[in-house]
Amino acid sequence: MELKDIIEENYNIKINDIIKSTESTDGNVYIVDSDRYVVKVYGDLEHTKSMVELHNSLCENGINVPKIIKNNDEKYYTEFDGKYYVLYSFLDGKQLHLYQNSGKIDRKLIEKIANCLRRFHDVTEGENKFNLPDVPFSVNDNLRKSVLHFDITNHNIFVKKDLIGLIDFDDAKYGVCVCDVAIAVGNLFFSKTRGIDLEGVKVFIDSYYGDDIELKSIEEKYIKEYSLKWIDYILDNNEFDTSTTESFEVKKKLIEENINNEENEVKEKKMEHKTKYIISIVLLAITVILLTVSVVALIINYNKITGNMNLAKNGIIVKEAVLKVNRDEVILGKGERVSIIKDDIINNEYTIKYNEQIGRIEKDAVSYFVLDSKEREPLMLDVSQFNIAGKESEENPNKNFQNEKDFELFVLNNDIQYVYIRLGGRGWGQKGVLYYDDEAPRYIEACEYLGVPYGFYFLDEALNDEEIIEEVNFVKEFLDKNKTKMNILPLALDLEYQSGKGRADNIWEERTVLLNKLIDEFNKIGVNCIIYSNGARIEKYIKGVNTMFWVAMYPQDDIIPQDSYGSVVKINQLEEELNQMSNASIIDKILNKGGTDVKKYSDEFLNKVLGWQFTESGASKDGIEDYIDLSVMNNKLFKNYFEK
Repeated sequence: MELKDIIEENYNIKINDIIKSTESTDGNVYIVDSDRYVVKVYGDLEHTKSMVELHNSLCENGINVPKIIKNNDEKYYTEFDGKYYVLYSFLDGKQLHLYQNSGKIDRKLIEKIANCLRRFHDVTEGENKFNLPDVPFSVNDNLRKSVLHFDITNHNIFVKKDLIGLIDFDDAKYGVCVCDVAIAVGNLFFSKTRGIDLEGVKVFIDSYYGDDIELKSIEEKYIKEYSLKWIDYILDNNEFDTSTTESFEVKKKLIEENINNEENEVKEKKMEHKTKYIISIVLLAITVILLTVSVVALIINYNKITGNMNLAKNGIIVKEAVLKVNRDEVILGKGERVSIIKDDIINNEYTIKYNEQIGRIEKDAVSYFVLDSKEREPLMLDVSQFNIAGKESEENPNKNFQNEKDFELFVLNNDIQYVYIRLGGRGWGQKGVLYYDDEAPRYIEACEYLGVPYGFYFLDEALNDEEIIEEVNFVKEFLDKNKTKMNILPLALDLEYQSGKGRADNIWEERTVLLNKLIDEFNKIGVNCIIYSNGARIEKYIKGVNTMFWVAMYPQDDIIPQDSYGSVVKINQLEEELNQMSNASIIDKILNKGGTDVKKYSDEFLNKVLGWQFTESGASKDGIEDYIDLSVMNNKLFKNYFEK
């Protein structure tokens, strides 16, 4: 029996769609009707009972967690064929990572999260009455004990105005409370990609303990040890890819270097008082020496320096190379971020800054983004969470990028001039729940670092005026939190035909009116829009919409075309002109592609085309092997559209 049938039969509900969650590491979580319910499938009866009893107890004590729905037999789980099915309500709100700005969490929000975790520990403190496994490592077992969530991450914390909620207790353990505090500190404030937030750590710990100074003095000194023990446990008991393992190792190093035990802090203060006078004298002497050396160096190297060009550009190491720092050498790996300070034309080297080190490196080891000012048609890339490893879908089974490094290298190596990032969209189901793309912040940060102009695309499925306003407000809220300097491209409204599954699949005849209203509402808040869709559908249904078009059509998707779509389709008025074109073979394939005869396209449509997505599977004949979406843009039209 299918999962959909099991739930419908035992819970007396009608399900439109049920999708396996890509975020679940255990692979046992399913999303029902676009975030209406969550189904978890368990293989162990005792664990199932523990989850049921824990959730019910937390709900009774006012902790904001998903509620468990009873089945037709008034039971909290359904048994079928040796498995146990639990239906949870979907928790209102949005995941914490959608609220993070520049990697840091709002201070007020930190206080609320800390207070929620303390309340959770307080109501479950005492004996192990939910029969949960003990924490598999120890630092001090004589401390206060309770139920531990054991997986406090920004994906498992939900925020709705002033209300904080917790989800996913499948890893819950029983042990000392400070272990959960340590896990939260490690996950929320230390990251390879977001860096460290020591102020956030202080706010979190102060808020968690509040006025309980005595408890804080007992437990706080164990936070660092428990954080490190937890990371070692995670690494020893999981098989991660290289990137994930590296992320945990970087997190561990950051914690080791930045969280001080109470004993170390005392020693540091004593040392500070003891050496203050000596340090002042030494610093003064060093300053005099450095100034002298600098003046001498400037005089000796005057001619060479005047031949250098100041760049001050963010760059990426594109191949393993040696950075020469004075007499030392540092090996830099592919994908490392650096700042290019000077271009030494004579020695064919860049002077770069890497972390706090400044040195020289061969030019061909470093690349940086340049916005091409030529009139050639630029290449554009569009990405979503499904292009990041671990987020692949049936439509895109490949893992294009293991991490941000891979994405940044792809942009530079393939001369990508523009990027479109999926903001989110509206779900397929009848409810049409709005959702954000989990990985958008990572792409934003990468584009901002490189200086690549980017825009957002949003999957529109609005059926009426009320839903139009809902989508506009949803997008505006995202832009208010995430818009950065390089976000200069117009918002792309993504119109898909979902093979009859989409909410808007049957309203194409009426869609022009709805889209014009949607675009007008976006214009009111200062957001320019274009439309992305299939060329044939634009021509048949929506060519009268008051905007420009980014067209999807794949005539020969293993080659990068030399012209934008608008240029190609306009010059095919006479067949004999094809033989005079450099891309005649491409045009010929367009003309003869079944169901997409461009000779029938109207000028009303063609005059409004500013971009052409020519492939969804890369361009292997031009060296791009990745299964990925690529477009060429009408440079003159496109630049005019977003620069106005």
